[in-house]
Amino acid sequence: MKPSSRLACALLTGALATSALVAPASAGPTVLRDDQLKDLAVTPVLGRGYSLATNTFQSICLTDFPKTKASYNFHYKFEQIESDGSRKSDTEVGGSAEYGGGGLGFKANVKVSGSTQVIDNKTYHNHYILVTTTVDSYYSSIDESKARISDAARELLTSNDVPGFFDACGMYYIRSIGRNAQFISVFNYKTESSERDVSFEAKLDAELKGWGQRAKVDVETKGSIAQEASSKYLTITSTALGLGKDEKASLIAYDLDTFRNAIKDAFISMQQEDTGMVTSIEVVPWVENADFQRVLKLQESKPGADGKTISPYAQKRILNQNGEFLAEVDRVTRAKLNVYYKAKQCRARIDLDFKVDGQFRPELANASVLNHRSGAKTPLATLDGVLAPDKIEQLFTEYRNFLYGTATAEDPGAVTCVRDLLDAGITTRSHREIESCNKVEQQFAVISAQLIDENCMPKLAP
Repeated sequence: MKPSSRLACALLTGALATSALVAPASAGPTVLRDDQLKDLAVTPVLGRGYSLATNTFQSICLTDFPKTKASYNFHYKFEQIESDGSRKSDTEVGGSAEYGGGGLGFKANVKVSGSTQVIDNKTYHNHYILVTTTVDSYYSSIDESKARISDAARELLTSNDVPGFFDACGMYYIRSIGRNAQFISVFNYKTESSERDVSFEAKLDAELKGWGQRAKVDVETKGSIAQEASSKYLTITSTALGLGKDEKASLIAYDLDTFRNAIKDAFISMQQEDTGMVTSIEVVPWVENADFQRVLKLQESKPGADGKTISPYAQKRILNQNGEFLAEVDRVTRAKLNVYYKAKQCRARIDLDFKVDGQFRPELANASVLNHRSGAKTPLATLDGVLAPDKIEQLFTEYRNFLYGTATAEDPGAVTCVRDLLDAGITTRSHREIESCNKVEQQFAVISAQLIDENCMPKLAP
């Protein structure tokens, strides 16, 4: 099948769509700190393809590459937590880390409880200390002098199926990754007085700071602090984020000795180069990869539409622009088809779960559903209204009109645009010079059926 036919057929397939990022088509390396990096359902990997136009990860198309040695930043924080949740820094060594997962957006499952508690008919006051250990890793990158494109992706290029290569590998690949790992613990001790025991906290701080040392801690606390900790009902609640698997590691802590061992094991696990929550990635256009250029073998010169020759450098710039455009066409097509299928399934779910003989069950007359993005409430009746059969059919009509147009010069459709672009030469003519593509590009920003996208499948609000 010819590349133009194969790509036109690919536009007919449906898949989940994601929001697009806007970036210059001719841009070089780009560093991303996008919210999608926090999605645990996707896996950023060195050498994996990426599309800026669709904000999606593609196949891994680089292989046999060594990696540069990663560097690490270590942060330690010991601070007081009041019963109302407010913080008061007590001691800080190197940098800063935020309670509840730092800049990652994740919340540690550690909470402060009430300020008092009755034990054996005695009233005790709770006091909290937050201990945060953070490791940032960076400079883990591909050594591109020894990296090569995988055999399957290479075959697409040697057969001149450039659109197929970009479909599989994206317009960019991941060259480097930054990561963050944290070990967060909340210490809770109790006193009969409402005042904090500053002496005990100082001993505790000294004991914890010695976790990475072989010598004795300067302050002689080891014997007495264990007894004090027991008398003060010391408890430890810990949460680890982004740690690697270590067969010998134990992160279970029930006293100070086991906590010291746990934090040492966590620190070792944090230093594995492929572990940690991904905080940033650097993506590079394929057209700037030496192996890609070698395999593609663009001609030294090629005639353009005006008869003038186009240098290989200019061809690469045009190819990059057109690749991003084709990815955007594919994204919009998939988005429109996806919302149609989601609407049909949502319609069936409402009819099956919430209605009897075409009417809402009496107890659901005033029910609402949760917005999956914002958490707001939407009346179930409102969602039911936008899922009327004629409105669902209209969604399919919008999809077909975008893909095939309305048989007029003003609305040629995406398939015509893709065919015209590939026939004109994906490396010699920019999509901006193709009239049919200009018409299609004007429809990229159209947002359709947002209510359906954010509320389906329906989940009743409490």
